[in-house]
Amino acid sequence: MTSRNLIIVDDSRVSRMLITAIVKQSYPEWKIVEAGSGEEALELFTKAEIDFAILDYNMAGMNGLELAEKIKAQYSGTQVALLTANVQESTRRKSEELGVDFYEKPISDERVKSIFASYEASIHQNDAATHSDKVLALDELQHDVLVEIFNLGMGQAAASLSQLVEEEVQLNVPQVTFHSRTEAAARLDQQSGGRFSGVSQSFDGPFSGIAMLLFPEEKSLELVRLMLKSAVPLETLSDFEEEALNEIGNIILNAGLSSLADVLGTEVISSLPSIRRGDGKAVIRSDGQGDQQEQNNGKDIVLFLQVDFKLERHSLDGYVVYLLNMSSMNEFKRKIDDYIARLQGAMLKHAG
Repeated sequence: MTSRNLIIVDDSRVSRMLITAIVKQSYPEWKIVEAGSGEEALELFTKAEIDFAILDYNMAGMNGLELAEKIKAQYSGTQVALLTANVQESTRRKSEELGVDFYEKPISDERVKSIFASYEASIHQNDAATHSDKVLALDELQHDVLVEIFNLGMGQAAASLSQLVEEEVQLNVPQVTFHSRTEAAARLDQQSGGRFSGVSQSFDGPFSGIAMLLFPEEKSLELVRLMLKSAVPLETLSDFEEEALNEIGNIILNAGLSSLADVLGTEVISSLPSIRRGDGKAVIRSDGQGDQQEQNNGKDIVLFLQVDFKLERHSLDGYVVYLLNMSSMNEFKRKIDDYIARLQGAMLKHAG
């Protein structure tokens, strides 16, 4: 486990020794500092980044809640617990108002370990978030490579769509970003403000996941009408919508996946397309597995592409998203780095 910094603030040296001994049993790698007063504790805060603080209430000078208030104001990243014999309701209420966990003395193994039971969840959550941030981060070169790969694929898709609608089509991917599923759903809802119609298909290979092409719902019928050359009466147009969207999705999504496979030197196999409808949260879900899937959504990654659809006489905005789990995301980035290494090696060979 990652090492943490803990401060124990109590005017009783015996109490500090007892708490230290109990903590060391479960977290031997943690660094622990002690202070006998609030003033001494604040001085220690200036010398090290403190992750957790256990405070007594009754101390000379400032009391534990006064110290907690200063810690919360100046060091918001520190989690604070009050371990005290002062069990008055006013003390509990003030602790709650400050966001400080309240625990009653006497000091015991069970009591001290219960303090860190709530911290454990925070520790794992913070470690997972740090790992996710690292996975999500792309350097400038990796980003440029991905934009280039997807623009190649969109160029191929545009040529096929141009034949379908008998109108020049340009598809551009100006930017590629990564998000958690929750963030991606929020972004979709923010940018469209409504429901989506689209197509999804699963894909498998060195990295696997689900690819989706999404349009604001009011735009999907417009796109279908263009594809069918307005030959179908408006009142019956929706009858053809799913078939037309599947065809468009098949063209665009397979073009993107094929471009990824060709450039990265791998093979990606995709399934038949299927229709998705709903708001951002509904369409970003990977399947219908219910509550458990909802709990796992935050752990997966969304590769988010906003695609500019420019037709000769029309303009539409759509979105292409790729849902990847964390292991697939790591492999995806490794494939990008392998391609960059090959590219740099070829450049050095040519220069020599």
